[in-house]
Amino acid sequence: MNNMHRASRMALAALIGILAAQTQARAWGPRAQTAIVTTAARILSGQDNIPLVNLEKDVRNGASVSDQEMEALIPGALATTEQAIESQMFLLQSIHTERIDPYMAYRLGVLGKLVARYTAPLSDADPTYRNLYYADVEKNIQNVPLDAAPRRQVDTEVYLASARSQAQARQDLILRDYRQGVGFNGVAKNSLPQEATRSVNAVADVWYTVLSNTSAVGSVSTDRMRGYYLRAFDFYLKRKNPQETKRAYDRLTGSGEISPDLRKSIADLYFEAGEFEQAMAEYKAVLAAAPGRRDVAQKVAAYYIRTGDEAVKTGDMEAAVESYRVAQETDLGNAEAQTKRTQAEATISDTASRLERARQAIAQAQALEQQGDQLRLRSEYGEAMDALQQARQLYTTVPPEFEAESLAAQRGVMNIDVRMRELKALLVQNTDQLSGTAFGIEARRLAARTTPNLHEKAFQSLIQNGYAQEISKLKQEMNSRLANPGAE
Repeated sequence: MNNMHRASRMALAALIGILAAQTQARAWGPRAQTAIVTTAARILSGQDNIPLVNLEKDVRNGASVSDQEMEALIPGALATTEQAIESQMFLLQSIHTERIDPYMAYRLGVLGKLVARYTAPLSDADPTYRNLYYADVEKNIQNVPLDAAPRRQVDTEVYLASARSQAQARQDLILRDYRQGVGFNGVAKNSLPQEATRSVNAVADVWYTVLSNTSAVGSVSTDRMRGYYLRAFDFYLKRKNPQETKRAYDRLTGSGEISPDLRKSIADLYFEAGEFEQAMAEYKAVLAAAPGRRDVAQKVAAYYIRTGDEAVKTGDMEAAVESYRVAQETDLGNAEAQTKRTQAEATISDTASRLERARQAIAQAQALEQQGDQLRLRSEYGEAMDALQQARQLYTTVPPEFEAESLAAQRGVMNIDVRMRELKALLVQNTDQLSGTAFGIEARRLAARTTPNLHEKAFQSLIQNGYAQEISKLKQEMNSRLANPGAE
């Protein structure tokens, strides 16, 4: 079935291409078409106060669409042009309100292009001379004077048939000049103002009929109107125009019950425009109405897996888990979402464990700092230094991945380094208070624990002072024994 659909689409595309090539050769050239359509817009703005001049860019863009785009917007435009023009007029009349928005101006430009082509001269002539004529018109169209007639509402079928007939009136004379070598400089040049004026008037009259006719129009289906609103919605999304996008969305969703397929089309347009949050909301609405839409579930899951992957790259694991969770719950059979969610949760758990260890290390280090301060107050400098060194070591185990804890650890190391320098200075200042056996033990222990961190001057002072005190003590004992020989 898919192959049949694909073959049908290819055949349709080929047919459109053939029709487009044939029709292109039977119409004004692109410069002439654009000039005719934009001139018609200026005439309506000037004569009838219809505000198209301010929307001329949109009108011009509509007049510049390709044949394939025209056929997509106006089915039958290339094969049954007159019927397509009338059908398009009915549609735009049904859509039109008091306000002409940019998309309406764009669609008027497309319709104007079709009318201009339909009213072009030599449309059925020998292709060789016809193409020469249109090429000459392209070179001269900008300088052609026009004589615009007053506007009128028209009966499309009668009006277009008459305009088409008039377009063929000078065909034989123009072709004769080209065959005889006169080319554009004969009848073609002299009649170009009338030929161009007729097309301008035709475009302006068709538009005037669309924009001013308040009577009932031909039957236009709800689906056709929704198709128009959907294209308007896409038009404004691509322009990044939120106000007009909202208006088009409201008109589309306010036109009756919205099917899951139409809702999905809205979601797809949001997604293509990069409006992912709105797209996901619309896709979820589709799934709420049609839970079995696996195609939609898979698209939603794929999006949330991507957002989860992006969150992993930035280190936001909680956001990653949430995205993977939504993907998994939307598409229950999605193994990738399950695996990535499990991995992200494991990463969060490991990170939490490392953070707890870092905080415990800081708490223990701070306790040792306090202990070191207490020992210092009791002049137990060796024990104080030992406590501070342990605290410093604990601070250095805190990893930089946790910003607050890492900063606290850095401040702790700086505080300890300051206190260690203060302890060194105290040792130098208080050597006179250390003596005897206790001094020897204290000096050796301090040397073992702090060398080479302490200044060499402090150790020299401690050792010299201790030695002098021991010699003095020995002299006192010898003198006492000599003075009292039998004291033992």
